[in-house]
Amino acid sequence: MKVMLSSNFPRPGNQATAARLRREGVERIHWLPGAPDEERYRSACAEFAAHDFFDVQAVAASTVQVGSFSAADGLYFSGGNPLVFGSALARSTVAAQLSQFTEPWLLGASGGAMQLTPNLSLFRLQQHDVAEVLRERERFAALGMVAFEVLPHSDLQSASLLDAVRHYSEGVDNDIWYLADGAAVWQDASGSLSTTGEARCLRRGEFAA
Repeated sequence: MKVMLSSNFPRPGNQATAARLRREGVERIHWLPGAPDEERYRSACAEFAAHDFFDVQAVAASTVQVGSFSAADGLYFSGGNPLVFGSALARSTVAAQLSQFTEPWLLGASGGAMQLTPNLSLFRLQQHDVAEVLRERERFAALGMVAFEVLPHSDLQSASLLDAVRHYSEGVDNDIWYLADGAAVWQDASGSLSTTGEARCLRRGEFAA
């Protein structure tokens, strides 16, 4: 499964991520939002165009079909509230479809990137304490296309939230990748990971060397 999870692609500052996607042969972007939003779609098209991606098509979760994508495509999960997006995906066939993807890249930004991880609970730390989030974690399972969670906009988060994330990390088995704006973590078809930009891996409360 080929996956790219970013903090805020295609916003400005993501030149390295865009360049790598072009090297990987991605030409067409299928833009999948948590809810229909024509204004946001137009804005996304302009941002993709600034990185020389001019073929951006809006798709709905209900219309995602494996046969509709080629190796030159990227299925992009747009940002937004990850809990709202997750609820929309749960009502669709996307999860079943994604298990059959081999050629296209799965792409995500911010709340959209979180959909491709095992769980959405990091988002809940903004309003709930660590103990409650860990206790209720099973209720917020995501698509699990990668084995780690991501914290988007890590360079913009408050010290109190970062401290909560560290304590949360101590209570889960999987890694958490901190992604500053402009950063991305990549999983290739073999499962190997690499990064662009400022990305750090938190494991059991400590940053990996």
